[in-house]
Amino acid sequence: MSGFGPGDPGSNPGRAIIMRCKIYVLTGAPCTGKTSVLNELEKREYAVLDEGTNNASLNLNEWGDTDEFDLAVFNFRKKKIEEISKVEGLFFSDRGIGDTLAYYRLKGFQISQHILHFSNSVNYAGVFIFEPLGIYESNEFRQAPKEKQQEIQEEIVRAYREMGCQLFFVPPLSIEERVSFILDKAKP
Repeated sequence: MSGFGPGDPGSNPGRAIIMRCKIYVLTGAPCTGKTSVLNELEKREYAVLDEGTNNASLNLNEWGDTDEFDLAVFNFRKKKIEEISKVEGLFFSDRGIGDTLAYYRLKGFQISQHILHFSNSVNYAGVFIFEPLGIYESNEFRQAPKEKQQEIQEEIVRAYREMGCQLFFVPPLSIEERVSFILDKAKP
């Protein structure tokens, strides 16, 4: 893996990215209702950042479940953050850098120094952790067994806590109620 070049925000672990925008991460284990809420936020014309895993160039079936896939997802998210960091506004991110850390750990992959450095430089406005809804369905993107849902959730919470993020736990409410909960706490 290549290292950071001069001036890259991840090259200095103590230096935060100067962000003019506010990015709120929406995350949680599979089947927590995150996508439905993000779709509703988009309908209401809020800016939503794609998580990257559904991107055609990041097809899990082509890459396989390898650290290269997770690195590609990390690079996708990193690029998005760098692109919007100088833009004013409010953004909702479908997952974030903390998810990369969580999934690396869950899969037993070594987390490189440049991923750790970059994760320490990101200053999210807040992280909304979606609590499980009590249902679970697998699909081509959601391949973890139901038994892993709680472990995934705990690792995601751990990662964002270690990043020093402000966490908001989103209870299992209706889509409308969850959107209201989020918009009440997400300040532009």
